[in-house]
Amino acid sequence: MRGSSKPVPVLGVYLTLCVCTTLGAVIREKENLPKNPVILIPGDGGNRIYARPRDAPANQSAKLIWLDLRDFFALDLITEILSLHYDDQLISHDSDRYEITFPGWGDTETVSTLDSNELIFGRLYYDMVKDLKRDPYFVSNRSIRGAPYDFRRAPCKSVSCSVT
Repeated sequence: MRGSSKPVPVLGVYLTLCVCTTLGAVIREKENLPKNPVILIPGDGGNRIYARPRDAPANQSAKLIWLDLRDFFALDLITEILSLHYDDQLISHDSDRYEITFPGWGDTETVSTLDSNELIFGRLYYDMVKDLKRDPYFVSNRSIRGAPYDFRRAPCKSVSCSVT
């Protein structure tokens, strides 16, 4: 029995070395791969929305309405602002009273945190962007881009496209 116990530790050490060597080779190989930019496309409700009354003075800036948690106490107002209206041809239109904007195309800020106060609740891609930026290749608004869109509409209606 005593003689049979010696090969087991040797075999274990050998297997451990093989696994570590293989993992090291895989990690080194991945480091040499070309890096590609990252485009963050949020889901429904995943980017900021700003609204400005149409009758407001031209110098008045738009106000964050999605996602400002204080506005959730005024659900009727949020519903009115975000409502879509349809004409006879079933084309959707924003409210006549508000100008709606989805800022930040190409920018990571408007998809990283939904609330401009950067509370934990509103963090969407914040941690991912932070982790990516540990690598010097990844820089916000250069190799990391955000693609906010009007999630109230169908994808084809949010951008110019044709249906064939």
